[in-house]
Amino acid sequence: MKLFRDNILFLIIFFLLLVLDIVVKNVSGEILYRVITKTSLIVLLLIFYLINNREVLKKKRYVIIIALLFFICGDLFFIFHENALYFGLGILFFILGKIAYALRFTNNQDFKFRELIPSLLVLFAYMTIIMFFIQDNLGDYFIPVLIYLFTSLIVSQFAYLRRNVVLRKSFWMVLTGVFFSIVSDSISVLQAFYDKDFGYHQITIMLFYGISQYLIVVGIVLEHNPELKKTKQE
Repeated sequence: MKLFRDNILFLIIFFLLLVLDIVVKNVSGEILYRVITKTSLIVLLLIFYLINNREVLKKKRYVIIIALLFFICGDLFFIFHENALYFGLGILFFILGKIAYALRFTNNQDFKFRELIPSLLVLFAYMTIIMFFIQDNLGDYFIPVLIYLFTSLIVSQFAYLRRNVVLRKSFWMVLTGVFFSIVSDSISVLQAFYDKDFGYHQITIMLFYGISQYLIVVGIVLEHNPELKKTKQE
């Protein structure tokens, strides 16, 4: 289990696998290879979380496990995105995964709504701009994509509300991870419904997605396990 307890070793292995998945996606035409490399990323994070988490509340642990399982299902369906049904199911499972993340980020800390106004305005402007570019091409996907983008914004707000509640490192890792998730989502949506060659999507979608999942999961672990070492001392 050294791989999952040594933070640096896990980081190296995870990103090597991420690079491998990007290469397989762009070079190999064998879907089975992609199924293995892409799903392995979230499976690694799930095992890392199960071994290292020190959650106080069991329900929060279950929420993360469920979220990662949703993302695994979503990844599988998105691999077969050319099938409209599978593409729709991929969107559904990613929405459920994001909702689970939002639930995990909740806390009992009181906050003033006016503190959220600046970020809400920025996020609303972002969502409006994205929808402006893609609305004419959405067709039957208008509502699912709208919910998908809205859910991403909700997750970012709950991630922000962890400020002053959790360790600073945990807060910034999760918030940065959510930001990279939004970047990945934006490129993915614009590539699917606006420009098929948008944003070097062959590399950037998976790269930002992998980084986001790593930062979010490790950041959550650090919330209750700040002693997680960069190297394992025996």
